[in-house]
Amino acid sequence: MPVAHFKADHPVASEKIRKDTNLAEIHRDSFWQHIQNCPPGTPVDDHADAFFNKNKLLGPAVAIDPEEKLNRLTPIDAFVAAIYSHASARNMGLSKDYIEKSLKMLRGMASDDQIEALRDAYGSFPIARFIMWSFRYQKASHPSADHSFEDLRCRLALGPQPGPYILLTFTLPSGCVPHVPTAFDPGLKHLARWEAGGKTRPEPACAGKFPDGLEETVHQAILYQQVEALAVD
Repeated sequence: MPVAHFKADHPVASEKIRKDTNLAEIHRDSFWQHIQNCPPGTPVDDHADAFFNKNKLLGPAVAIDPEEKLNRLTPIDAFVAAIYSHASARNMGLSKDYIEKSLKMLRGMASDDQIEALRDAYGSFPIARFIMWSFRYQKASHPSADHSFEDLRCRLALGPQPGPYILLTFTLPSGCVPHVPTAFDPGLKHLARWEAGGKTRPEPACAGKFPDGLEETVHQAILYQQVEALAVD
C-alpha cells in the first residue's frame, strides 16, 4: 500500500504532516488520498513531491506592515542559479563561474553600490524559482550586525548547506502575501528537519548563544528590484 510505504520510509515527515495545526484537515486528507492513488511504477517519493509542489502557501496569512523589511539567507550557488536562469533566457551568454565571480567581487562595497552593480549587470530577475522562504528581524539593527553568516545559518536551521551565503533584505511588493509555512512547503527533502509553527529552531551548535529561533514566512518569489540591502559572505 503506498500510504503504508510512505509512512514506513518517512516516519518523521509523516508525523509532522499529521501534527501541523496550520494545515486544514481537508488538505491533509487530500495528501494521503494522493499518496494512496500513486500509479504503479511511480516512486512514492516523487508522487509526494508532485503534490507538495502544487499545494504551497496554504498556511494562514501573516499580517505585516507594508514597509516591514524581510530577509533571506541563501547559498551563493542558489543565487547564481537564479541569475543564470534569467541570463540564459535572455541569451546573455554568461557562465555560472562568471556570475559567481561577479558576486564575490561585491565584498567590501557599500550595500547600495552592491545592489546597483548587480542591477546594472543583470537587470531584475526572480530571486527564486517557485516560492521564497524569508525571515523577520524586528529589531532596529540589521541581522548581519548581530550575527556572523555561520551563526545566522545555524539559527535559521538551514542544515549542512555549503557556503558562502548571500543575505538579502527587501520589502514585499503590493499583493504579495506572506504565509505561515506548512508541512507542504519545505518539500520532502527538507520536511524532516523543518519545524512547524512559523519559527525556526536553532541547531545545537548555536542553541546556547541563540536559544530562540526566528519567525519565518513563505510567499511568492519576488524580483531583484525589491531588494534594498545585501551582504555577501
